[in-house]
Amino acid sequence: MQLILVLHMDQKVFGLGFHKTGTSTLAAALHKIGYRVCGQQNEKAKELIAEDIDAFIEIAKHYNAFEDDPWFLLFKEMDEAFPESKFILTYRDVDDWYRSCLNHFYDNTTAIRDYIYGDGRPIGNEENFKKFYLNHYHQVVKYFENR
Repeated sequence: MQLILVLHMDQKVFGLGFHKTGTSTLAAALHKIGYRVCGQQNEKAKELIAEDIDAFIEIAKHYNAFEDDPWFLLFKEMDEAFPESKFILTYRDVDDWYRSCLNHFYDNTTAIRDYIYGDGRPIGNEENFKKFYLNHYHQVVKYFENR
């Protein structure tokens, strides 16, 4: 499938793919064409856990492109706060994605990954990781199905 996406620099662009789905590549491409890209916000885990969405809306005012944690989790809130935005869902085969997570994160976690999966360490959590990954994909597709 080929997708043609027209981006305007005055529109915000949110990458909605989970980590290890090409988020760094997306960020590099957006940066190369002039976007101010905001990546991972692991230091804002407390705000995410407390559902302090205003903290992320405030950050989003200073950038025009976003990728990785926690941005893909906040697609509904960002769509509401910035209604003219574009959203890009990167996807990877679920088994390949899990292997990449396992190879990259192994037995390590972050507070945001713990928030997403309950236990953010991929090792020993294959079923849980895949469940959340596929659920997110389906939620995003359903949310944007008429756009």
